[in-house]
Amino acid sequence: MWSFIDSEIKWNFDDNSNDLLIQYWNEDTNVQGDFSIQWYDLHDEILIPKLEIFEDSWLALYQYGQEFLKMLAENNNKMLTKEEMKSELLKIGFIDRTTDEV
Repeated sequence: MWSFIDSEIKWNFDDNSNDLLIQYWNEDTNVQGDFSIQWYDLHDEILIPKLEIFEDSWLALYQYGQEFLKMLAENNNKMLTKEEMKSELLKIGFIDRTTDEV
């Protein structure tokens, strides 16, 4: 199951956090992965999204992330905003867990 959390909304960070936490878990295979999409201000206040993946999540992305990667590829070089990215994730079946209780 794929989901995301808008950390800026969830935890009310004051440090200008601009990211989505992406999570995957499969109870049947016990495969899980945590990723993030960070928006960086490169120049002139143009925010560019960047996918960040730690090494213990590569298997989850490889085995179960084809739909996610396809969506990213279809939006290649479009500089999606965080709201646009959330909309695209919801379209491919992600669950928004931003307002879930911890």
